Amino acid sequence: MLVHQVEPEQIAGVLIEPVLGEGGVLIPSPPFWARLQGLCRRWGWKLILDEVQTGMGRCGRMFAAERYAIEPDIMLLGKGFAGGGAPIGAILGTEEVMGSSDLHLGGTFAWTPAAAAGAVASIEGLLADDGAALANARAIEAAAHEELDPLVERFEQVGDVRASGALIGIEFVRDRASLDPAPAFHRAVHLQALRRGVLGITQWGKWVYRLQPALTMPLDLFRWSCVRIAAAVEEVAVSPPPEPPSLLERGAPVEGGSRRR
Repeated sequence: MLVHQVEPEQIAGVLIEPVLGEGGVLIPSPPFWARLQGLCRRWGWKLILDEVQTGMGRCGRMFAAERYAIEPDIMLLGKGFAGGGAPIGAILGTEEVMGSSDLHLGGTFAWTPAAAAGAVASIEGLLADDGAALANARAIEAAAHEELDPLVERFEQVGDVRASGALIGIEFVRDRASLDPAPAFHRAVHLQALRRGVLGITQWGKWVYRLQPALTMPLDLFRWSCVRIAAAVEEVAVSPPPEPPSLLERGAPVEGGSRRR
């Protein structure tokens, strides 16, 4: 990108999610973060982390930046920041960034009393009992791998299971050889899981089934959900639905999504 599209001196900053949420629970590797932060230091870029989905305990730490040893210049928060009770947004930054100007333009989701009270309660709740909710999110991650990882070996259509705390994704593919997306299979699993009492996160045309349980969900309840998801996958795998033509088959570029070998 730097060589063919833009000179590094023209870049002011890099905006990125620590873990891609809507992009399919994609978790960058430690070498990626080390390299990116090295480039930011070398060229003076500001590293901006979008922690709207990953922050406030979702990834097993108060912020995903802590878990992945990222030192951002700016951090964006929202959604779970107020415990889901009211719309809220926040910008955190270093003294160099936030203290460099007296100008403040306000914000649509700033300063509302109910949201601010919810944010305080959310922070207190996450830190209570020596961070029990954060520890539970990490336990959910371990349980997710224990319960769901075997699906990768059992079913050709399960391409990967990814988890960062209580942010979990099951990627569905047509087969292991191609790793082409399987949105129809994904949709069918979602419907079968619903019939079994499990509500995951799905979008039309996507192929990663996401789970974002409450950070305080009891482990036995989470495992109960995983067992029913596995049963849903097993039922759909007996007679997989036909998949629509892939973007590659239609000659269009693939944006994000399936892992490629």
